Amino acid sequence: MRPTVALLFLLLLMPSLSAQETPSPTDTVKFYYCEMLAMDQALAPMRSFMVNFGEEKQFENKYADLKQGKFKSFVSAAIPLNILAQDGWQLVTVYRTTVLKEPGDCYILRKPR
Repeated sequence: MRPTVALLFLLLLMPSLSAQETPSPTDTVKFYYCEMLAMDQALAPMRSFMVNFGEEKQFENKYADLKQGKFKSFVSAAIPLNILAQDGWQLVTVYRTTVLKEPGDCYILRKPR
């Protein structure tokens, strides 16, 4: 009789265990991420930079000079990196890339939410 009561109790308890709300993906993400593309310019001392914030439109107005789709020229990568670092962005990694047969670097940065 006791095993039957225990089994009945577990069966009654099961719906409340599975009814817990799962967090949405945006609730579990602890960082915003962006990528900064630095393209080499042939025979020029400057490089072109552009930042892609993905779907996070809130950053496009804040960094108007660096927003997606608009390249801005700087002498060094330190300048746009410092602009972003002043607002809490941290460098995660850098890798060499090629875009439309043009060499460049891709900087991945993150910022706590």
